[in-house]
Amino acid sequence: MTQRAGSALLLMALAGCAGQGLAGGAGAPPLRGTAWQLPPAQAPEMSPPRPAELLLDASSSSYSGFTGCNRIMGSYVLAGSALKLSAGGSTRMACPGEASEAEETRFLQALLRVQAWQQTGTELRLLDAAGQTVLLLRAGGPAR
Repeated sequence: MTQRAGSALLLMALAGCAGQGLAGGAGAPPLRGTAWQLPPAQAPEMSPPRPAELLLDASSSSYSGFTGCNRIMGSYVLAGSALKLSAGGSTRMACPGEASEAEETRFLQALLRVQAWQQTGTELRLLDAAGQTVLLLRAGGPAR
């Protein structure tokens, strides 16, 4: 292989990695297509049958999820490590108690503050414009 061909292959490999933002490395779940779940310790007042979660669709620019009370859906823009979620919509089921409703509101408000993402293994940090973590999620498995 010539030096020029080797350089071209290296550039192509680097370009392929560029769209992954700050991915978690080899063996880490993909950002899109993984159900990212809010660990119970971050929402102690909630006692849903399953944790709050966020799923970025791998084949479109839409997201879906669960707040602990309601299903959510909307669109997102992903460009490298930048991520912006639209307000979207949700079902309107009643949350079991005021504390759960407050946790749901905090989760939804945090999603709207997201400007970037950072992944380490099975941990996903959603960051605000100042680079502060607004949500820490963990890979919960493939899309449901």
